[in-house]
Amino acid sequence: MNARNLLRAYERILKKAEVPYRRFQALIHAYSTKLFEKGVPLKTVQMLLGHSDISVTANIYTHVMPEKKIDAAEKINGLFI
Repeated sequence: MNARNLLRAYERILKKAEVPYRRFQALIHAYSTKLFEKGVPLKTVQMLLGHSDISVTANIYTHVMPEKKIDAAEKINGLFI
């Protein structure tokens, strides 16, 4: 399947589902971020996305949510109490 046909099919699916258009790349970002939030190891996310270098997954596709930052800070604070 060529890339243009894939994009057309994607656009038809969004339209039929009445979902506003989003770049296909945005789905990859959302997918990797949600996996990470659910506790899926970064190495597993890397393999699912097909990246040869884990730094690509970590630096570009996986976004740390504010809640995760707060959780991490609270865990560190717990060491000093």
